[in-house]
Amino acid sequence: GPGQSAHPRAAVMDDTDEEGRHAWRHMQAGHNMLLWLWRPQVLATAEVVFEKEVRTTDPTNLEKLRDLSALRAAATTTPAAGSLSGTTKTASFCERMSKYLKALDAFIGYIETHENGAELRDGCKKLKFYWTSQLCDVPKKKGRRGNTDVKLFAATGLWEEMAVMHAATAAALREKAAELFESADHTTAFLLRAANEATEMLRKSAGIYQWYAENILPKCTGQKGSLFELRKPFVEVLAGICLAEAHSVVARRAQINGNSEALVAKLHMGTVRLYAQARSVLATTGELKRSTMSSASDSEEGSPVLDPQLEAYFGLSQSLHTSRCRRSLAIDAQDRLENGEALAHLREAVKELKDVEQTYQLSKAWLHAWNGETQAIERLKAKFERENATVYYQKVPDVVAPTPVEKVIVKPIPFDPSETLTVAQARHP
Repeated sequence: GPGQSAHPRAAVMDDTDEEGRHAWRHMQAGHNMLLWLWRPQVLATAEVVFEKEVRTTDPTNLEKLRDLSALRAAATTTPAAGSLSGTTKTASFCERMSKYLKALDAFIGYIETHENGAELRDGCKKLKFYWTSQLCDVPKKKGRRGNTDVKLFAATGLWEEMAVMHAATAAALREKAAELFESADHTTAFLLRAANEATEMLRKSAGIYQWYAENILPKCTGQKGSLFELRKPFVEVLAGICLAEAHSVVARRAQINGNSEALVAKLHMGTVRLYAQARSVLATTGELKRSTMSSASDSEEGSPVLDPQLEAYFGLSQSLHTSRCRRSLAIDAQDRLENGEALAHLREAVKELKDVEQTYQLSKAWLHAWNGETQAIERLKAKFERENATVYYQKVPDVVAPTPVEKVIVKPIPFDPSETLTVAQARHP
């Protein structure tokens, strides 16, 4: 869930002996398989009854509007608690969403080309769909019954609805990828299976974002102050986040799969590169500066403000994966009896972690993740220092070796709107 952090046992584990290293791999790659710092969030929406919003005297048109209302309600209604679980719920959601999106696409074609659909055209252009935003700094307020509400933003028009519905599907896949690791089962077999399924979900999510950015957004009107999910640079950022998180899982999977520390280090740097690419797109939008000067509570009506925590999310994620890269490099150096080189990597990791903690205002949950990594580095460093003082007597280099050339091995899974989106069924015990 939100702010998922390092396993509480990570700080007390011996990382260097064979048994301790296996346990370290298991916990770091398992419970914290997905570095889930930025809150997962399924987009929320207000109900829309098409037949009440769009006037028609044609019985055929009325029936089409009613069908759309029913399919949208089915696609956006959350199942009752306990009725479904894990990826089973996600598969059901994706199937319902696919049905609605296909019907919506057919309806748009009908009103744009069919003579009977002409009377619906003007009314549909003014249709407003209200949604939350994943990238928005949302002020929470208490409702009349004491429940916490979030701000909804308007998306006007059917193409806009089509775009945000695709974003909602991608967001749901991203959220469920994180939930795969919430099982109490920490066996290697389960973790490898969950890693494969989560990687597939996140790659599919990235593919959906990329597809609708290229094929749906050009048909939208580009309303001022629109949802971030309706602006191409931000959709590219969301796709980049999904790819980086998929790569994060791949790096953890390599650890529990027994791959070499040198390869694991390259994979962590590949994750850093993907985060950096998404971050660079965000930096070009100008919204980062705006988010530091205003907040959601004082923003213009209908004009979302970027969540200022996004910059910290990118900075901390890159820092933690760089640290894990250096941890793998240190273990690799120690295996080669290069204790001085190993200590240089660990000291550099400590410095980089301190820098990120001083640069960003980290939430309590994020500090927990930062502390978990810092403690793991410090314990490994202390052990290597003791060994150097009694066994190796090696000088620690003043200049640390650079991190390796990154290895990026994940790509988006292309999205095909003509097919029903499928998700691997959960196979939890």
